Amino acid sequence: MQKSDLIKSKLPIINFLESYCGVNVRKRGKNYMCKCPFHADNKDSMIVNVSDNNCYCFAGCGNRRPIDQFSGLMLLHGWTH
Repeated sequence: MQKSDLIKSKLPIINFLESYCGVNVRKRGKNYMCKCPFHADNKDSMIVNVSDNNCYCFAGCGNRRPIDQFSGLMLLHGWTH
């Protein structure tokens, strides 16, 4: 197991979003949803994939791939890949 996988396993994506990003993740049916913390969002446009430990925004942040804890930190702080 790579160190990055170990770190991600110790910090579930829901905990990351709520603790570090300050959003409220809610269960909606079989999914978890929240406001995207990476752009000005006024509705729950981010789906949280608990089984894959990542999330995906369907609205205006322009990120077209799943977001994990590391890419989330980069987005929060304006760091680039």
